[in-house]
Amino acid sequence: YFKKRMFLIVGLLVLFCGCSTTQNNGVGNGDVATVVDNGAVQGGAEEGDLSPVIKPGMLLNVVVIVVGRDDINKEECNVSEAGRIYLPLLKDVSVAGLTVVEAKAKLTELFSQYIRNPQVDISFSSKGQKNFVSPWGYISVMGNVITPGRIALPQGRKLRLSEAIALAGGLAPSAKDREVRLARRSSSGELVKIKVNLRAIVAGGKIDEDINLKPGDTIFVPETIF
Repeated sequence: YFKKRMFLIVGLLVLFCGCSTTQNNGVGNGDVATVVDNGAVQGGAEEGDLSPVIKPGMLLNVVVIVVGRDDINKEECNVSEAGRIYLPLLKDVSVAGLTVVEAKAKLTELFSQYIRNPQVDISFSSKGQKNFVSPWGYISVMGNVITPGRIALPQGRKLRLSEAIALAGGLAPSAKDREVRLARRSSSGELVKIKVNLRAIVAGGKIDEDINLKPGDTIFVPETIF
C-alpha cells in the first residue's frame, strides 16, 4: 500500500510539472497571459543589449572639448548612407556599426593627432529629424487608439505596454481594453501572441502585469462589438 501511494504522488508531481511549462494563451478573468519562451522573463521583455550601434540615417551630437581653444560642437551630425559623418579636422569618418562608446574612442584617437588631450562626447539626437531612426528600435501600436503608428523605444528600451498606448494618444471610445493583443517574435523566430487585460492594469492597479516591450513588438487594440 505504501509503494502504491508513493507511485501515485510521484505521478501527480510529474503531471503537475509537465503542465506548468506549457504556453498559456489566456488566464481566467482576462488577466495577462504568461508565455514562457525558453527561459525568457514571464510577462515581460528580455533586457537585451542596451548599447545600440550607429546606423545610416541617425543623427549624432558630437562635442569635443579642447584646452586653450574653441570647442568643436557638431549638433545634428547626420550619418550618411555610407555610414560616415563629417567633422572639422577629420573630414569624413566611418562610424556605422560602432556603439557610442566605440565611436567616442575612435574619434578621441583621431582628434589626438591634431589636438592635445581632446575630450570627446557623443550622443544620439532626434532633433529636427522627420523620420527619426531610433537606436533602440521601435514598437507598433495598431487598432482602436487615437493615433496608431510606430513608437520609438526610449534610451535603455524601458517602455511598458500601458505607456505605449498612452503615447499613441490613449484608447479610442470603442476600444476593448480587456483583450489587448501583443505579438512578438520569440528567440527562435516563432510569433508569440499574448492577451493583456489593460483595464486590470490601469484601473485595477495590477502594475506587475504591465509588460515590458521589446523592439519589434506589435500591440493591437480590438474594437468592442455591441
